Amino acid sequence: MRRYSRERLARNPRLAERDRQATQRMCDHAREMPMTIYNFVEGTRFTAAKRHAQSSPFEHLRPKAGGVAQVIGLLGERLDGILDATLHYRRQQPNFWDFLCGREEQIALVVKRIAQPDWMLEGRYDDAQYKERFYSWLNTLWQEKDAALSSYSWS
Repeated sequence: MRRYSRERLARNPRLAERDRQATQRMCDHAREMPMTIYNFVEGTRFTAAKRHAQSSPFEHLRPKAGGVAQVIGLLGERLDGILDATLHYRRQQPNFWDFLCGREEQIALVVKRIAQPDWMLEGRYDDAQYKERFYSWLNTLWQEKDAALSSYSWS
């Protein structure tokens, strides 16, 4: 999956279809063999400028529902559940490369297993009501994560 700006997608709507097709191919492979799927709903690149530009009710990164909703819609009952992982970096400006090189300070990892709600298997993301319900579910989860990150204390 690639992240395109809204302007670029408006100029070339086929880019969004390219991502949907890539997700479809990955899910087709997942039906043939066991695998783990990682979906970073908060995105993968973050800068202070992006934080300032995003209008979000969250103190931390804003979630994006489309990719994870598509995977759940395509794989449905083949999924064993959802693992929700939250990373809390001790440093204010963490750097993934520093982490890989062993230079990053402490990182707290909290993982919890979330049961897949039955309604997720009964709809499709292109249905407006399903989409609204999915966003509501994800935003509730994100409010909990946001509060946990904000209240985390390094003892």
